[in-house]
Amino acid sequence: MPASLARKISKIYLLLLVTLALTALSACGDDTNDKPHPQESGGICQDVTCEQPEDHCDQGYLIAYRGGGVCDPDGGTCDFSQVKDTIDCGQGKTCVDGACVDDDLCHATSCLQPDNTCDGDFAVTYSGDGICQPADGECDYSQVQTRTYCAHGCLSGFCQSEQHPQCFNVECPKPADTCDGDTAVTYSGDGSCVELDGSCDFSAVTTRTDCAEEGQVCDEGACVAAGPGD
Repeated sequence: MPASLARKISKIYLLLLVTLALTALSACGDDTNDKPHPQESGGICQDVTCEQPEDHCDQGYLIAYRGGGVCDPDGGTCDFSQVKDTIDCGQGKTCVDGACVDDDLCHATSCLQPDNTCDGDFAVTYSGDGICQPADGECDYSQVQTRTYCAHGCLSGFCQSEQHPQCFNVECPKPADTCDGDTAVTYSGDGSCVELDGSCDFSAVTTRTDCAEEGQVCDEGACVAAGPGD
C-alpha cells in the first residue's frame, strides 16, 4: 500500500474516532437524571404551602380533611386526595356548613304568618305561613312576603294614603293607668294611630284587671287592699 494512501486512511479513521467521542459526551450531557428536582432549591413548590382546608358540603356529602396536602411539582398546585374524605351523612341527617346534622329540625318549629311590620318607608306584609327549612330549622317567608314602598310613610305595617292622611305626625303616647270602677286599666306602651280617622288605638297594649276578684279595690290604676269603709 502506498504511504500516501495509508496516511489518508489514518486521518479518516482519526476523524471518525473524534466524532464518536464528541457524540458520546453530548449524550451524557443530556442525561435527565442529572437535572435538579422542581422541589429542590428554586423549584416550583418552594413557596407553596398546602394547608388543611375547612370541611364543607358538596351536593349533600360532607367533604372532610385529615391534614394538609402535597404540592404537585409538575404544576405547583396542591393535591389533597390522600387526606380528603367524602362522607355520606346517612339517613336522617344532612350536611350543613361542613357538618352532618339531624334533618328533623322542624318538628318543633312553627312558621305561623307574622304580623305586618314597617321597615322604614316599606310596608312588609305576609299572605300566609312560612316554610321551615330542614337544614337549619329556620323559617323561610320569602314566598309569602311582600315589601311595598309607602310614599306617605308606613304605620303598623300599612302604607299611609293621600286619601286618609289623618295619621301624619300623629303620636299615641302611653296613657296613665286608671280605674274603671274596681277594674284597673293599665298600659304597657304607646298606642297606634288608626289611619281611617286618625284616632289612637290602645287595645294591643291595654290590660284590664278585676281587683274585686282578689278582695281589693282599684285606686289610681292599681289594685289595693280595701279600707275599713270600702
